[in-house]
Amino acid sequence: MLTWKKFRGLLSENENALKMLNYYSTWGTNLRSTYEKVDTLDKLPNKVSIIGMGGSGIVGYIVRDLVYKKSTPLIVNVFNTPNIPRQEIKKGLNILVSHSGNTLEVLKAASKIREMGREAIVITSNGELEKIAGKYGWILYKIDPAPLPRLGLPQLLSPILKLLSRRLRLGRIDKTSDRLDKYIVRQLPIKKGGEAFRIAKALYGSKPVIYYPDGMESIAFRFKAMLNENSKHEAYTAYIPEIFHNQIEIYSYTQDSLHTPYILMNDDIYPVILKEFLIEKRIYFMDWALMKSRDILYSYLAGIALHDIASIYLAVMKGVDPYTTPSISLYKELVRKW
Repeated sequence: MLTWKKFRGLLSENENALKMLNYYSTWGTNLRSTYEKVDTLDKLPNKVSIIGMGGSGIVGYIVRDLVYKKSTPLIVNVFNTPNIPRQEIKKGLNILVSHSGNTLEVLKAASKIREMGREAIVITSNGELEKIAGKYGWILYKIDPAPLPRLGLPQLLSPILKLLSRRLRLGRIDKTSDRLDKYIVRQLPIKKGGEAFRIAKALYGSKPVIYYPDGMESIAFRFKAMLNENSKHEAYTAYIPEIFHNQIEIYSYTQDSLHTPYILMNDDIYPVILKEFLIEKRIYFMDWALMKSRDILYSYLAGIALHDIASIYLAVMKGVDPYTTPSISLYKELVRKW
């Protein structure tokens, strides 16, 4: 049994993990300060296409979940690829998101948008994307860089929230940011890791399948990505209720299932049905519920931060470096040859 005392000893030896955890304490402040620098759009679009990869691309899923949760009359397309259908580029607002400004897929998407005579809004901290925005006269929101792209989520998300604020109607961002900072502190080592530590302990030695219903896609995708990047840990996502028509059959013979279900809960009935099914089959599972709050943005960002921190704790437990991503670096070297 890994006690908090033993874990603290492991954590003290992992400098990169400590560096990353410390940065989370600035998330609320970064959310507010970036938001205040951006103007709202005078003309509100009916459709938005958000293009980004990895830690930058997740912002599109968050916006789409917020739109779903608030029943906002806005179509949000998310593209984690440069292969965007021409008809989608022609219609609505195109937003390019890249923390570094050098993400190859996003640069290719920018070229495609330009070739079609369309425009885009650019969110970046630097790089070629900043130069492209200047060259073509596109609106640019230059953010303060984070130590890693995936740590800069508040800075990458805030401009879009402000641009669409008249549609999203999220309330006072200063209150959201204050609540977020207080919540994150409760998950950090000074508070014995909170719920994040308990999640990491429960996931140690397992391979989670993160089951998510409508409105929870962003938390599922982000948690899976952070387990992959930070923890170097195998994890997958699966959509409820679609799994009831295929994937659920893997539990017909429990000895064939090598994964642990991790169920994201909200007001939807389908996650409840999945829990009842797994109980009936006597299969171990974990579940986590989105916090109920009038401040929807806070609920989502707190849930994401919680699982981010849990992934770093899991990395420490495994003795791996959560900061570096050598396999992703190798991919970037290979893709530039093509």
